[in-house]
Amino acid sequence: EAAVKELNTTDIGGRRLKPRLEIVEDPSAIDAASGILIVAKTSTSCIFGGSALGSRREKPNQTGKTAAKEIISALQSGGCVDGWLQDQVILYMALADGLSE
Repeated sequence: EAAVKELNTTDIGGRRLKPRLEIVEDPSAIDAASGILIVAKTSTSCIFGGSALGSRREKPNQTGKTAAKEIISALQSGGCVDGWLQDQVILYMALADGLSE
């Protein structure tokens, strides 16, 4: 819920984000830690991700805020991919015909 609050207060290029919350619990999880994955799809169908792993010493709200800040940073950068995908597309850009930006 902290991630949703963080996203609700963010404005990207004059547009408000519209977060939707879906909680998935894994009953087979062994540890008491937490994790969150945030996925954003833009109006041009680009997909961005933000994630964070919490520990027993960290409040789950902080884990959510960390993931929200990661995806907000990716969206504010103005690119078409997030930081985790940037290095993976370089090979395809090098092999493509024409100009790759």
